[in-house]
Amino acid sequence: SNPNLAPNVPTSIVPEQIESNPQHWLRQVLHEDEVGYGVDLPSDPARMSFFMGRIAMRTALAQLDGDEECVVDTENGIQIDSVEYEDDIGGFSKLPFVSTMDPSILKDEHGRPQVPHGYIGSISHKKDHGVALVSTIPADINWQSKSGESVMPTPKLGIGVDIEQSFSRRRNIGKKILTPNELNDLGGLSGVTQDEEVLLRFSLKESVYKAMHPLICQFVGFQEAEIKPHEDGTATVFLNLKSGKHKRFKKVEAHWRRVSGEFFLTSSRVVLKDEDDGN
Repeated sequence: SNPNLAPNVPTSIVPEQIESNPQHWLRQVLHEDEVGYGVDLPSDPARMSFFMGRIAMRTALAQLDGDEECVVDTENGIQIDSVEYEDDIGGFSKLPFVSTMDPSILKDEHGRPQVPHGYIGSISHKKDHGVALVSTIPADINWQSKSGESVMPTPKLGIGVDIEQSFSRRRNIGKKILTPNELNDLGGLSGVTQDEEVLLRFSLKESVYKAMHPLICQFVGFQEAEIKPHEDGTATVFLNLKSGKHKRFKKVEAHWRRVSGEFFLTSSRVVLKDEDDGN
C-alpha cells in the first residue's frame, strides 16, 4: 500500500472541547480509547501528532478494505458525508467512520502501533502531518498454535514509514546519524541540498528500522546502516548489524519523495528469507 497522509481536517483539539462535546468530530473518526489517550498527552503538538497519525492509519485501513463510508460531523455544524479531502501527496482521501466495535490503535510494548488482526502497519507524524502505511498479512500464514488457539504468527514481512521536515535548527547532526561513507557521499541529488539530504537519509533509516524491528526486535544504531537515495525515489540499503541478524533478510527496499515542499516522506519494506533458505 502507498503511504497515506492524514487529510486536512478541523484542528479543534483542545482537551476541554473534546471532553465536553459528545459529537466532537474526533469521536467519529477515532476509537474512544484513542481519543482518551490523545487527550491525556501533555501538549497540543503531541496531541495533534498522535491524532493525525491515527487518522492516517484509519484512512489507510479503510481504503485497503475498500470501505467507502465516510461520515463526520464537525463542531461547526457542517455535515461531511462522502466528501473527499485532497491530501498532500496528490491524491484524495476519505475520513473513515469508526465505532466502539472497531479495535483501538494504541501502542504495544515497543511503542509500535497496535494494528488490527490480520494487518501490519507503521505510523509517523510531524507537527500537523500524519502518515501511515498498512498491508495485509499473506493469506497463507498459519494463525493457529499447536494448541489450536488463534495467535499472531511470527511476521515474515515488515513495513515502515517516516515523515521528516527537510530543514532543522540543529547543527552538525550528520555526524551523529550518518557513517563516514555517507557523509562523503552527500550532494548527489539534484534539487536537494546537502543539509536536506542529511535529513532525508535520517528519515530513510527511520523507515528501514521500523520495518526491521518487528522481525528482529532489537535496537539498531545509526552507524549500522548506510542508505543512498537515488533520483528516481528509490534507495540502496546496506546493513551491517552488530548482531548479524541482517543476514536473515531476503530483501530490503526503501523509497522517498518530497511532499508539501518542506517534508520528506520515506517508506521501507523488509522481507525475511524462507526458513529453508538458510541463514
